[in-house]
Amino acid sequence: QLYRKANRHLDAAKIMFQLAEKESKKRIKPVRIKKLFVLAALLVEDYQNLRNIATGDKSSDFMDNADGVDFKVVDGAWRGAEAYHFLMLAQRQLYEGHFVEAVMTSLSLKAYEDIIPIEEIYCLIALASINAKIFGTASKAFMKLESIETFAESVREQYAELAMQVFTNHPPKDPRGVFISCHTCSSPLPSWSGVCPGCESRYPVCIVSGRPLMNLTSAWTCKSCKHSASYSDIGVKQHCPLCHSSARL
Repeated sequence: QLYRKANRHLDAAKIMFQLAEKESKKRIKPVRIKKLFVLAALLVEDYQNLRNIATGDKSSDFMDNADGVDFKVVDGAWRGAEAYHFLMLAQRQLYEGHFVEAVMTSLSLKAYEDIIPIEEIYCLIALASINAKIFGTASKAFMKLESIETFAESVREQYAELAMQVFTNHPPKDPRGVFISCHTCSSPLPSWSGVCPGCESRYPVCIVSGRPLMNLTSAWTCKSCKHSASYSDIGVKQHCPLCHSSARL
C-alpha cells in the first residue's frame, strides 16, 4: 500500500509477484495464488496507465523514474494469473465431466511450463484426453511424461506401463472431429487446439470456456486485464472471470 500511494506501482507489483511465487511453491491453495498474481498484474496495469499519462507530460516526475524498468515484469504481467486461471478451469471442467473442454483448456497450459509443474500439466492433458477419447493427444502427453529427464527412472517406467495399458486397447489417434482453418497459413486446425500444427501460430484463449478465439474482432474484451471471451460465453456475467473487474463497464 505504501508503494502504491507513492505511485511506485511497479515496486509494489514486484513484491506481490514474489509473494505469489512463494505461495506457488507450496502447491496448495491455487485460488489464493491466482489472486496474488492478479493483484500484481493489476498494479502493473496501473503503472502502464500512469506511464501513458506521463508520456504526454514531459515534465512529470514519473518520467524521471522510468529508467531501469524491468520489462520482463511488465510484458509478462498476466502470465501467472493466466496459468492458474486455466489450471483451475481445466480441473473444474474435468470434474464436471466436460472432457473435450478440459482438453482444450489443459492444452493451453503448455505455454506456462515455467509456472506450473510440467508433470501436473501433462498429467492433466493425458487424463482429460483419455476421458474425451482423444487418444492421439493423450499419447503425446504420455510421451512427454516419459521423456522428462528430471524424473526417476522408476517414475518414467510407471508412465510407460500406464500408456501401454491405455493404448493396447485404444489406437493413439485423435478423432476427426471438427477442423477449422488457420487464419495465418490456412492449415486445418483441430477445434480443441489453439496452436496451428502448420505454422505454430497461437490463438488467444477464451477466459470463460478455454476454447481458442479465432476472431478477436467479434469477441468481448475486459477493459482492465485486456483478456477476451466470446460474447456467447461471457453472456450475462457481471465480472471478468480472470481479473474479476466489472464486465459491464
